[in-house]
Amino acid sequence: MEMKKDRVKSEKDSKLLENKLKMLQTEELKALKKFQKEMKNKEEWEAARQKTVEFKNELNHNKFQKKQETHQNSIKIKEMKEKIQKSLNDKKMMKFQENRLNNLQLKQKKIENEEFRNLLVEEDTKKNKEVADSIKSKNKEASDKRKQADVIF
Repeated sequence: MEMKKDRVKSEKDSKLLENKLKMLQTEELKALKKFQKEMKNKEEWEAARQKTVEFKNELNHNKFQKKQETHQNSIKIKEMKEKIQKSLNDKKMMKFQENRLNNLQLKQKKIENEEFRNLLVEEDTKKNKEVADSIKSKNKEASDKRKQADVIF
């Protein structure tokens, strides 16, 4: 009987241990699943964080590139403005020199024309004086001839 009791007790203990083992296995399985879920969540979170970091890096890189492009464009625009200003100044200077040369040429032409006009006036005056002298001498000759003709008659 005692053996029977021992056997029953052993069976109970065995069942109890078996139940405890099943419980521990269930808890271990739960803990493993919880651990796997946490690891999966950590991996997902790390992947999301990595994507965010990559996105921020790409965004910063794009901002930097845009800033560089803007800077390069502003330098190009500044250079173009300087070239345009230089070109305009050169054209103004060329026009000024051209106008100055034209002005000098006009003054020279005016002097030449004035000299030519004075020469023509002088020649006309000389001609008119010669014609007047010629007329005076002809008038005097005619007057002298009339006087001689009057004396003769």
